[in-house]
Amino acid sequence: MGCHRYEGYDKEPEDLLSVAQQIKQIEQEKKDNFKQADDLMKQADKAESNEEANRLNDRAIALKVTNSKLELRIGQLDRSTKSLLQDMKKVGPNLKDIRLKLNKDWIPVWLKKPSDFRATTKMPNFRLNDKQIQAISAYVWQSALTDPLPKHKPGNAAHGKELFETRAALHVTPSAKATSCRAEPSPQISLAWVKRTTMTTGALGS
Repeated sequence: MGCHRYEGYDKEPEDLLSVAQQIKQIEQEKKDNFKQADDLMKQADKAESNEEANRLNDRAIALKVTNSKLELRIGQLDRSTKSLLQDMKKVGPNLKDIRLKLNKDWIPVWLKKPSDFRATTKMPNFRLNDKQIQAISAYVWQSALTDPLPKHKPGNAAHGKELFETRAALHVTPSAKATSCRAEPSPQISLAWVKRTTMTTGALGS
């Protein structure tokens, strides 16, 4: 749990961002190593002596071994990501109304690598290939609601005025009681009453 929980602060988002940055750095290191190993192999093919060729090949093999270790590290970080996500209190957004809010071309961009689209996202990188991204994007889009969001009926201003002038007038100010036989509505009490009435009965919208 940790003390941060009791202080109203959850550190999981920061930890997720840190893990995502580590994975990004490791992936870049892997790419650099792969390119360097490929260059060394090409140099070994053109080496003037077997000794030089063997030396270059050994360096290329060492880089490939390093990449294997880096891949294991990425696996560990992926497991850390899943653990952090399980500790998160919030759930993901409702995707049923995605058609009403988003352009469908945005979905593959997000699925490709969420952290590149938004660095603080809680969504992990699933390392999907292009076919998987297309399939999931199509499913999410086709499963979404197509009906427009329901619209509330406009309020009946005349009926609201009638309510305010008749029923709300029952709440009188102390000065009205003392100085006049005609009760004047108290603005604060009356408006509060109207608001409460319309919230519970929907009178203004009828």
